Amino acid sequence: MRWTKTRPKIGLVHAAALVLVVLVSDVLAQKDCTGTNRGWLTNGADKGVHPTGLFGPLGLHGEHIMASEVSSTTVQIRVSEVMYNSTTEGWKYNIDGGMTQTGSSSYNPFKVGGNGDLKPVSYYPERLYKVNIICTKVCAFLASFERGTRVDSVNESDVDKRAALQVGVNTGHVGVTATGVKAYRGISNYTSTVNDMPLATTYELYWEAPSFSEINYEGLDLRVSVVEDNTATCAGKFYQYTLPSLLTCGDGIKDDLEECDDRNTVNGDGCSSDCKIEVGYTCETKKDVLHGTGERDTFNREYVRSYCTKAEIYVDVLGGNGVYNKTTPLVVTEGGEATFTVLLSTTVKPGKEVFVSLLATTEDGQSAAGQIQMSKSSLRFDSTTAQVAQPIIVTAIGNNFRDGNRNIKIKYTVSSTDENYALASHPDTTVAITDDDVASLAYTTPENFIVMEGGVGVDFEVKLTAQPYGTVVVTFSGLPDSQLMLTPNQLAFGASDWNVQKKVSVVAIDNKVVEGKTAVKIRPTITAPGDVAYEALNSQAAAGDWDIPVQVEDNDTPGLVVTPTAISIVEGEAQHYYTVALRSQMQSGAEVSVTPTVNNCLAPCAFRARGGENRTLETLTFSEHNWDVEQKVYVTYDENDMVEWRSSDKPKLAGTKVFTIEHSTVSSDPLYNSLATHSAMWPYKVTVNVTDNDIPGVSHPEVVTLTEGGTGQDGQGLAEIDFPMKLLSRPTDKVEVRLSIQDPRVRIYEKFMVASPAYNVSAQGDAATITWQPEEWGTTRIVRLRAMFDDSAQKPDVLVGMHIVSSSNDVLYDKVVEKDIVITIKDNDVAKVMLTTPSGGSVANLEVTEGGSMTEFEMYLNAVPDNDVTLKLTPSAQLEVSPSTVVFTPQNWSNKVSVQVKAVDDALVESVKHQGLVRFELTGGTPSYTNVKVPDLSVTVNENDFVTVTRSIGTFGGIISPTEPSGAVILNVPGGVLNSTLNIKLEESEKPLGETVLGSKETISGSQNTYERVSGTYSFQPHGQTFKAPVYITIQYSEQLWVNEFTKSQVQNRLVFLKKDSDTDPEWKVVSGGKFSNGVATLATTSFSLYKVVIEKDPAKPPESIAAAEARMAGGLAGQDVAKCINGFELASTGSGSTCGFKFNDEITTQNNIEVTKEKDVDEYRISVLVIILLSAVGLEAFIILGLIISLNAKKAEGGSTVGSNAIVPVDNPAHNNALVSAKIP
Repeated sequence: MRWTKTRPKIGLVHAAALVLVVLVSDVLAQKDCTGTNRGWLTNGADKGVHPTGLFGPLGLHGEHIMASEVSSTTVQIRVSEVMYNSTTEGWKYNIDGGMTQTGSSSYNPFKVGGNGDLKPVSYYPERLYKVNIICTKVCAFLASFERGTRVDSVNESDVDKRAALQVGVNTGHVGVTATGVKAYRGISNYTSTVNDMPLATTYELYWEAPSFSEINYEGLDLRVSVVEDNTATCAGKFYQYTLPSLLTCGDGIKDDLEECDDRNTVNGDGCSSDCKIEVGYTCETKKDVLHGTGERDTFNREYVRSYCTKAEIYVDVLGGNGVYNKTTPLVVTEGGEATFTVLLSTTVKPGKEVFVSLLATTEDGQSAAGQIQMSKSSLRFDSTTAQVAQPIIVTAIGNNFRDGNRNIKIKYTVSSTDENYALASHPDTTVAITDDDVASLAYTTPENFIVMEGGVGVDFEVKLTAQPYGTVVVTFSGLPDSQLMLTPNQLAFGASDWNVQKKVSVVAIDNKVVEGKTAVKIRPTITAPGDVAYEALNSQAAAGDWDIPVQVEDNDTPGLVVTPTAISIVEGEAQHYYTVALRSQMQSGAEVSVTPTVNNCLAPCAFRARGGENRTLETLTFSEHNWDVEQKVYVTYDENDMVEWRSSDKPKLAGTKVFTIEHSTVSSDPLYNSLATHSAMWPYKVTVNVTDNDIPGVSHPEVVTLTEGGTGQDGQGLAEIDFPMKLLSRPTDKVEVRLSIQDPRVRIYEKFMVASPAYNVSAQGDAATITWQPEEWGTTRIVRLRAMFDDSAQKPDVLVGMHIVSSSNDVLYDKVVEKDIVITIKDNDVAKVMLTTPSGGSVANLEVTEGGSMTEFEMYLNAVPDNDVTLKLTPSAQLEVSPSTVVFTPQNWSNKVSVQVKAVDDALVESVKHQGLVRFELTGGTPSYTNVKVPDLSVTVNENDFVTVTRSIGTFGGIISPTEPSGAVILNVPGGVLNSTLNIKLEESEKPLGETVLGSKETISGSQNTYERVSGTYSFQPHGQTFKAPVYITIQYSEQLWVNEFTKSQVQNRLVFLKKDSDTDPEWKVVSGGKFSNGVATLATTSFSLYKVVIEKDPAKPPESIAAAEARMAGGLAGQDVAKCINGFELASTGSGSTCGFKFNDEITTQNNIEVTKEKDVDEYRISVLVIILLSAVGLEAFIILGLIISLNAKKAEGGSTVGSNAIVPVDNPAHNNALVSAKIP
């Protein structure tokens, strides 16, 4: 092993030295031992082994041969530790030489032997030692450190036990790597018989002690065989010394190389017999408590030892005092809770965890889930929380059963990734539950249980403390029973109501005997068949253990019962009274007279206290028959008109006065005759608080509202109302009330007094004076208030103040009223701009025609403005107005101004009826017209420009329809109808109609029918153009006109097409075959003409229902089916007829000169038709491109020459086909 400067510090391991002084005296041999003859001649070929017997030349040398022959050779063997000296930064030997060293050097803590030799005590693993062999004569040697018994063989197992030595001759050895098994001197090879190496008298050998893991605590034998270099005798001897290890297991000193040392070599206590930490324990090195601070052993080692702790869980049930008793139970009362804590006894290895699961069971191992609840059922610990106590709250689940005290077991299961806790466990923790359900009675009584004879009952409550096994009946009785009445006196408790409080009312029996205070008891009797615990209570009850003490207050004392003792009345009221009765019965045959007397009322007294229903009795009489019957005493104060008492805090208002009534008695019963000395309540006073009902004041309306120009009709307010006034009480002198108004918009007028021919009212428009003499105080006087009319629009309502003040020599009435009344005037003038026709009608239906005459409307204001109002009129692009600005002044605001409206004649083709707007901007007229807005005026404009559409259509066909009005007319030319391109012109000659007015009326020669237009009239050019197959014309008509006319007509009506062959044709002709539904008419034709839709009225036929008419016009189809066919392009199923009059056909069909075919993909057709209709407004080019695409798709069909992806075959009525029909090109 290579040593470095980090070897153990000086002083940690004590140096040791061995000095062996041996005086060798061996038998001299007869053979020469020098030169090449030197060698170890032992037992044949086993060279290099310490001999156990004879050795040397001829085998004559050994320990015991010729012991009497003493050799002159003295051998010293020293062993010392080589230690690092930090002062000289180098290695230093701790032996300075000489046998006389006493070991006083700090480098040499030798133990001195008995003969004065310095002897080493021990070695320390992996440290470096020097072995000195010193002979007084030249010698050869064999040296080794070995374990075990000395042997004569050199087998490998024996050789491995020998520690390494290296021979050196210098004393400056630094760092030794020992490679040999033995060290020799005098031979070059221990297997050689030749001893040819140079010899010496002093040798230095270096030895590194084995590692602790290799040798543990074993001692080592230093074995040395020495031979004197003597040519004559070759004297030799074997030396052996056992060197013990400095480390000793169980000595109570923990070394760094040891895992633990607990001062014993006992297994099972955490530190094993070889000082290894046992699994399931942790050990901590601390100062040994058996030694004092700083105390050290002979090798200067401090006394520190291992204290080992078993890895287990600790449970504390004693409230966190740190005492962990495995047998102490956790005590908890049923319905309550208790806490215990769990922690680990020692640490957990870093990165490891310990889990503790808790399970509550009964003592027989069943689940205790219904008995207790734990706040935690599992705990986790790691290296940071191992010794942190975790609390668990245990709640004993309450119940109503007397199930007794019982124990629950909490079992612990530990699992851990730390091997120390892998087998940890803890005995079950006992939870001792105390049953709180005990058979008993629970009373709830008043704090002072006192009942009054003749008084109301006082309640106490009873319930059981635990559920009974049957019915428990508790019967209560009074002791003595003559004093108390108990209601009810018997209570029954069962399983469902045992814990319900049940009341017992206790009433003291009124025995009319003067007894004073009496102490009584209430005693229960308990019966509970089948329930031993409750049945046992009865014996306790019989002994008085369950008695309830009650005190009875005697009510039998002489005295009066006066109720109430305080009354409040108002002057003139007569219904108030109090009652008087005797408190106890008088002597037999005696009577008691009670007289009420008013104390503080001066004559003539208006206050009365009289008994009897007739209120005339001045004295009440009681006998032994009615002594306890209450007699009424009525109290009144005579009505008057005067204010008698003034309020103390408000002198102008009436106040109150308190009168006192006292009572005296006269009787032959001495107790009642001298009641003043027998009753503390004497003289039984009653106080009466009388309120004067005469209050000074003037009554009048507080809210006045007038409406300007109002008549009271149709919810309007009144422009004129009465204002009545009256005095509230009689004054002592004349009273005048003056009303005054400063605002001219309200005037005051006189009106006759209601109850007297005398007026006593004087009014001058802005003021009025009303007078009352004292005797007239109850008379109502009235003045008239009137709102003056104007044309000004006031916003908001006008508020006018009217001042009222009274004057009189009676101080109570002088200025008893002095206030302002607010009069609200509702204005009938609303600021608004009025628009009418010249005839005064509504402007909602104004209508003008492009290029036609003008129309007009009129404007004016409905209320006078505060200043000029300017109205600016701005028409939209469709209209012109004149004038464009109108000004109203406060003088001409009601004059009507005429405004002319004319339609702008433009060249645009617009809707038949479209709208124009006139906008108004109002300025001025503030404030009444500030927020007035004039709505826009809408004017209907009739279009005078006719639609013309020109388009070239080729053999692929196409659709022509004007964009304005959209969909009013559609021309559909199917593909294949034209052999070449044709320029087609669609021209509007009459506009479509609205919903109210029919168009021109036509007659036809030879027919009595009349025809009235309901659609626009359209010309299809070139006139007279014919086609080899039908083209389809769709015209919108006014459905509302048709329905209106049909409903009111008295003849048969139907819708038909009329046509002219040209513009010059003088007469219209009826066209058959048209289809009509929901405002859409469709016609199939093979020539171009002028067309329109009309109502045909046949006077020779009676009217019919509109449903029948529509079905007839649709060729037998219902109206909704016609609409569906025209608008929805219905496709019938393959091989079946369609309700729309066309169907798909799997075969090529010729009908109406059109060859058609059916494709398989119906969806493709739907898409094609929709796209074509959308592109109809784009132009023919789109149809040509789309047609090419469709024709490519059509090649998939058998025959491969159709145009379009699908075909619709017009079966019955080609006019139904309102979509593009793909057809073969002839």
